Amino acid sequence: LPETVGYIGQYGFLHWTALTTINLPENLTSLVWFTFAGCSSLSSINISENLTAIDTTAFYKCSSLSEITVSADNPVYTSLDNSIYDKSVTTLVRSRSDVTSISLPSSVSTIGANAYSGCLGLTNITIPETITTVGIYSFGFCSNLTNVNYGRLSSIDVGVFTHCTSLTNVNIPNSVT
Repeated sequence: LPETVGYIGQYGFLHWTALTTINLPENLTSLVWFTFAGCSSLSSINISENLTAIDTTAFYKCSSLSEITVSADNPVYTSLDNSIYDKSVTTLVRSRSDVTSISLPSSVSTIGANAYSGCLGLTNITIPETITTVGIYSFGFCSNLTNVNYGRLSSIDVGVFTHCTSLTNVNIPNSVT
């Protein structure tokens, strides 16, 4: 995209299945509702220091997203292991899509909304003990997911496992209210 682009509207690249990589312009400050949703071939994205608002649906069902980088100068987000976290690394904002298991820094307590949506490599997962909150649709469209074990958890949001068509077993701890 040209550097002059300062805004991409809702559904801007919705279901552009041929899109494989994109360098976002420095002027871009936000990614709104479903900006890249359904871009199933999108494998790489760079987030500048000025992009300080990412809607939870921006990368919804981006099943090939394996390389995510965030500028070290971004005041809101950071990237670790090709995934997006808030700057304090307490919330996973978006995981890379090629994960086969959940491995998070011990400081993370929240798996954000849509964080793992479309991660087809997830089959059998254990939510780490450090996680207390799992956001809306966080594992949506993980169609190969069969088994989920939760550690210490206080809340599970709506639609966490929507369209997880292979899911046969979910162990939820008594701590969930």
